[in-house]
Amino acid sequence: MKYDHAMATALFILMVLTVSAMPTVAAETLRIDSVYLSGDTTAVIDTDRPFTDRSLGELADDILNRYYDRGYYWASTRVDKVRKHGRSVALELQFTRGPLVQLADLVCTGLTRTNPDLIKRHIPAGPGDTLTPSLIRRTEQAVSGIPFVTLAEPPEIRPRAGYTEADLHLSFIEKKQFTLEGGGGYLSDRAGGVLWHLNLHFNNLFGGGQQATVASERREKGRSLLRLAYGQPVYLTGVGYLSLRSETRNYRDDFYEFSLGGSYSVHPGDNFNIGLDLDWKSVEPAGRTPSYSRLSAGLFMQHDRIDDRLNPVQGLRLRWSATYSYRRYHADSDAVAPMAGSYNETRGTVTVEWFKKVAGRFVNRFELSYRALQTDEALPPLSELILVGGPGTLRGFRNEQYAALHALTGTVEPRVRFTSGYLFCFYDAAYLNNRVSDPSGEMRTQELYRNGYGCGFALRDRTRGVSVSLGWNPELPFDQPWLAVELVSDI
Repeated sequence: MKYDHAMATALFILMVLTVSAMPTVAAETLRIDSVYLSGDTTAVIDTDRPFTDRSLGELADDILNRYYDRGYYWASTRVDKVRKHGRSVALELQFTRGPLVQLADLVCTGLTRTNPDLIKRHIPAGPGDTLTPSLIRRTEQAVSGIPFVTLAEPPEIRPRAGYTEADLHLSFIEKKQFTLEGGGGYLSDRAGGVLWHLNLHFNNLFGGGQQATVASERREKGRSLLRLAYGQPVYLTGVGYLSLRSETRNYRDDFYEFSLGGSYSVHPGDNFNIGLDLDWKSVEPAGRTPSYSRLSAGLFMQHDRIDDRLNPVQGLRLRWSATYSYRRYHADSDAVAPMAGSYNETRGTVTVEWFKKVAGRFVNRFELSYRALQTDEALPPLSELILVGGPGTLRGFRNEQYAALHALTGTVEPRVRFTSGYLFCFYDAAYLNNRVSDPSGEMRTQELYRNGYGCGFALRDRTRGVSVSLGWNPELPFDQPWLAVELVSDI
């Protein structure tokens, strides 16, 4: 939003002229003790401010913002008199409220592939709304949530004849239609080796906000994943988003899994979304464990108040999900049947991520996450357990090195920010709780505490980025760190 600060400039000029006419009193010793408003409104404001250019500018903003917030965008004031008494100053201001301003239209520029009407449907403002700073802030927040465009500059207000209506001009930069994400890592043991992931995103297909993703990943030797996804905005009750996905997990020595799923989410408030997720999958375990299928339904919520998605300084992000599932074993002739043919299970996830500025360029990132699986099966199959290890959960370890029924993970990550990225160190810790069988066949609870640490750097802008990190754990030799590299680039 662009404000006219001519009032503050005029007050500053008046201050200079007034103080220069008072040679016996230093300017910095004078204070404003009262302000008299006349004109469209009459008021006396008691205050105690230094008689400086900064203080006068703040005084002008305090007076005018009360009317800007009510839609009187062209409110203005001018100085009639300045009266000095001792070391105090009284100001007399002539106030003009001006007309109530309404939004005439949203004008979208810079769009070549995207239909402007599609953008307008994402914005909670329209013709006839009172033009206020809060409306413009809501508009900017709504635009920041559109995944295929960004604002090139702050919104600009252009009045129409009569000054009772104004257009809000939004200048956009469309994101590239294709985004390539890639990453790799190396762990110097037989189970690790070279690991990688490659994601190709198709953004804003056909100009209607549709998106598609093709993702391939090698998480460890003998463990690979392939994922196809499609999503598009849906306007049933406001702005919603529908996504569909298909995925395979080929863990050669453990299981093969095929799944189909979809979700629908809405945004009932600023920085908040809620959604429903449905999923079906079929799993063929290795060995003599029977195959099974699982049907799940879940609810998820997210609250996001991060100030900068590329290089945050302040903010909080909360994520929560709860899922109910029904899992049924098939009657395989050559498999050992479990004690029960089916199980009702629940899963839950809570994640809190917090960015806090320490001083200057120093920022701390904290994250705490809890994931849990509640099941009556004594030893659930590996494909149902919570897998922990590697980037995103516990750096300094192999991808998915540990399996658990309950996992509590935490991260402390100090950062030093600069213009195009940041340097960071990290300390990750995890508490893992699982049921295991001892050699005698008795069930017991296994509790593990693990921690990893390391350092790295990230370079990012709106179209490309690279992140490199080295991670260790107490059992990993210093000359054999976990190396992780991630690349992102628009095509």
